[in-house]
Amino acid sequence: MMTSSETSLTTIEDFRRRAKELLSSEGWSFYNDASGRRSTFRDSMAAFDRYVIRPRILRDITQRSLSTTVLGQPISMPICVAPTAAQQFAHPDAEAASAKGEAAMEAADAGVSGIIVSAHGGRHMDGVPAPIDVLAEVVSAVKGRGVEVYMDGGVRSGTDALKALGLGARAVLIGRPALWGLACDGPAGVTKVLSILRFELDTALGISGCTSIQDIPPSLIARKSYL
Repeated sequence: MMTSSETSLTTIEDFRRRAKELLSSEGWSFYNDASGRRSTFRDSMAAFDRYVIRPRILRDITQRSLSTTVLGQPISMPICVAPTAAQQFAHPDAEAASAKGEAAMEAADAGVSGIIVSAHGGRHMDGVPAPIDVLAEVVSAVKGRGVEVYMDGGVRSGTDALKALGLGARAVLIGRPALWGLACDGPAGVTKVLSILRFELDTALGISGCTSIQDIPPSLIARKSYL
């Protein structure tokens, strides 16, 4: 059960700060580490600010649903937990290179059913693009090929998730936020992190004038350069 300090955690950033306090220096260093000058790690999060949401108005959003499918399997919302290493730092029971359009087409030719657009949390190689910046390119490259595209990297809020979904992702994956939840309160902490993201995504979806994940139009998301 969460302590009083854990019950006050209401944002993903709250979980990050609390996890830093609870984890060993070795554990925090491992989870927070990134390659080179950490530019890809930082940009994977900052890149979301390069995109804006253009809400639709005068729409009935009383009834909303976050449900969708991943490879034909129904899920309650398009936010999943990414595979992560060294979970033992967070809890005793614990335990995609950057994509480009050409690589996506090669994967489709090889018969894959899904592609994860990822920079491996900025740990694999510094200087590669933020996943959100190449997402639309990958989606376009495999359009009509029956390949689902997911995005992993930098998602820290439901609004971030909405932007990725609007750019064509079938679902998004979270890595570090799930580990922070695990460090704070084990499996219950992970559930709380997912609940926060669910609430934020549902709120953003409604304010944007959408009633479901399938109702998100491509025109909802644009780069700031459109202004």
